[in-house]
Amino acid sequence: MGILKGTASENRPRYKICVIGDEGVGKSSLIRRYVEDKFEDGYSKEQRISVIKEMYVSVEEKGLPRSDVITLNIWDLVGGITQKQAYINAKGAILVCDLSEKVSLYTLEYWTTNLFKITGEIPVLVVGNKYDLKSELKVDGKELKRESKKLNASHSWVSAKSGENVKEAFYELAQMMI
Repeated sequence: MGILKGTASENRPRYKICVIGDEGVGKSSLIRRYVEDKFEDGYSKEQRISVIKEMYVSVEEKGLPRSDVITLNIWDLVGGITQKQAYINAKGAILVCDLSEKVSLYTLEYWTTNLFKITGEIPVLVVGNKYDLKSELKVDGKELKRESKKLNASHSWVSAKSGENVKEAFYELAQMMI
C-alpha cells in the first residue's frame, strides 16, 4: 500500500467516498489522520467537506495481481451540505461508530439506509473508532461483527488518535470499489 504526494491526475480513476456516522464519532479526525497523518484533540465543526488523496491499490485482474493508482475524493459530512447532496455519485462509504458509545453502532443502519436510497448498494466498511480507549470500550468484537453483517459490510477497529489501522481501512474500501 502506498500513498502518493502531489496533485490528483485527471487520467487516474477517481472514486468519491463518504465518511458517515453520528456527530462526535471521529469522522473528521479519521480523515485528517489518513490525509495528513495528524490528530488534534477536540471536536470542531469547521472541517473541510471534501478532500482528495491518491493511493496505490493492489487489485486482482483475471487472477493476476497488479497495482493501480487511484484518486479518492473523500467527503466528510459536516457543515452546511445535506447528506442527500453529498451521497450523489459516491462509490463507497466508511461508516464510523465510536467504540466507547454503543448507540453510535446501532445508528449505522439509519445512515446506510439513507445512503443506499441515493446510491443504490455500494461497498461500505464499518469502522469502530477510538480503539485506543481500551478501558472505555462499550462495543465488543461480536457486536461490531454482527452489526456489520446486517449491513453486508466488512469491519475494522481503528484509532484516529494513534493511527492504528486507519490507512488499512481506506485501503480496504478502495480495494472493494475497484
